[in-house]
Amino acid sequence: MLTYRMMTTIALATMIPVCVLAQTDPVVPDFDAADFTTQGTNAWFPLTTGLVRRYIGTPTAMTDAADDEDDDPTEASDGDAAALPAEMGITTVLGLGPVVLGVQTITILDEDFALGLIAERTLDYFAADADGNIWYFGEDVLNYVYDNDGRMTGTNTDGSWLAGLDGAQPGIAMVAVPTKGMRLFLEYAPANEATDYFEVIALDQTVTGPAGTFTGVIQTFEGSTVDPQAREYKYWAPGVGLIRVEESLSADMQPEAIVEIQP
Repeated sequence: MLTYRMMTTIALATMIPVCVLAQTDPVVPDFDAADFTTQGTNAWFPLTTGLVRRYIGTPTAMTDAADDEDDDPTEASDGDAAALPAEMGITTVLGLGPVVLGVQTITILDEDFALGLIAERTLDYFAADADGNIWYFGEDVLNYVYDNDGRMTGTNTDGSWLAGLDGAQPGIAMVAVPTKGMRLFLEYAPANEATDYFEVIALDQTVTGPAGTFTGVIQTFEGSTVDPQAREYKYWAPGVGLIRVEESLSADMQPEAIVEIQP
């Protein structure tokens, strides 16, 4: 997912003591459907129906160097494939989704492409509570499988989960008032090995990319308790949402690819 946590700074303190936030382990946020009687908004995570964002991924120099070492000089180059982006993503806010645990969610369609081929199509379910924290209630994932010649050989739904089923609980995708150092679960579905979490790394950053220069940007780190190698940095601009992902961070936290929002 290209994507994509407290009630407010004060409200969260009543749910999660400060001493808990200081621990290494991320926190499963306390959920109460009553907090969604009215829905707020979140500057860093817009849920406006019809909103479309497009992203293009580019391998970094680190990836290019590794690819050069593996290149077979006898292998013919594919000009058409080289002209295609290594990775492309499109997110679309579709509108009202399913009611989960008594909460009306909003569905975001997340489509990921690799070298022009659809790799994953996911329906993500979010909702904003009254204070503007964006909660994540699950995802229906459809993964596409291809052979070495680019022919689709099948699909699977690995990674799908829904809050309320198999012990899964809602996580938080973005808090209304981010605080540096806070660590919360984005998704908590251990039975489905979906235990991604985030930590707020920096506030009020300035980031420049293909779509321009953004200020007031929040930087987060995302990882997984079941897959230590799954780690990336994300950057969120107010009024826009996700603008950059630095993927597949190495041991020294260098990305293999950078995905950026397009104009």
